[in-house]
Amino acid sequence: MPSLSAGPRSESEWRLAPTDGSSGAWSSAMVKLVLVGLGLGIVGAISLSGLLASQLFGVDPREPVIYLVVATALLAVGLMASFVPAWRGTLVDPAIAMRAE
Repeated sequence: MPSLSAGPRSESEWRLAPTDGSSGAWSSAMVKLVLVGLGLGIVGAISLSGLLASQLFGVDPREPVIYLVVATALLAVGLMASFVPAWRGTLVDPAIAMRAE
């Protein structure tokens, strides 16, 4: 198994990426964190939607299409926030990164 200091190819860097969400690396932990936040947000929005019912005219406050669209958009943003830093990390030459430190 190659190490990061030896200059692995981009494909092998994905396997070596840390599995915690705090590093910004693409990982199952980050996906789980996004899904938990999305689930809690949907539950909170549905439970508080009755408060907005008087402000909405001709629209059901529990419209499933709206929840689906917003949940899909937030899921896409959350996954891209995890994917983009990991992808950018594979573009950096390890020797240049070590020399910069």
